[in-house]
Amino acid sequence: MRAPYRVGLLGLGHVGGALARRLIEDGDRVATAAGRPIVLDAIAVARPEGRTAPAPLVPSDALLKRPQLDAIIELIGGIEPALTYICSALQAGLEVITANKQLIAARGPSLARLGPLRFEASVASAIPIVETLAETLAADRIDSLMGILNGTTNSILDAMAGGAGYAEALADAQRRGLAEADPSADVDAHDPAAKLAILGMLGFRRRI
Repeated sequence: MRAPYRVGLLGLGHVGGALARRLIEDGDRVATAAGRPIVLDAIAVARPEGRTAPAPLVPSDALLKRPQLDAIIELIGGIEPALTYICSALQAGLEVITANKQLIAARGPSLARLGPLRFEASVASAIPIVETLAETLAADRIDSLMGILNGTTNSILDAMAGGAGYAEALADAQRRGLAEADPSADVDAHDPAAKLAILGMLGFRRRI
């Protein structure tokens, strides 16, 4: 097996916490799938004092200075400070993996020119649509894109089609973990708009 691949995690929210636990608890299975151990070297949060985590906690600025890292996984979300951290990591020669759909939709092409940028997780979770459009179908002509791009609104619309009111459908989606406490990114269409912009960029080779 190849040498360990050491990653630093930016952000320890719901997604970051779940990823950290997966890398630790399922480390053997992840290593088998990757062909090498994936080591979570450190986790960066804005205020690490007093917090607990499955890997050393460091300030965000300090994470990029750890010399043994191979990659940064950015799970902060939003444009800043994620943009600054990603630019710094790419310019330092690190690979960057991100699920930040807003940032990729707005700045993806310019960031990709700085270094190896992976953003499969920004659209459709575990469905490999980004790689499919970017690589597998790169020589094909894509005429249209169609899909369910937001699980929250899909759940709400299904419930409303069954007779539920909007407020009831939203509350049910929140109880089931399908909607955030602040659902505005989903119900105001910012989330699916960013995903569609990314898919359009890959499928049609143009900014949307």
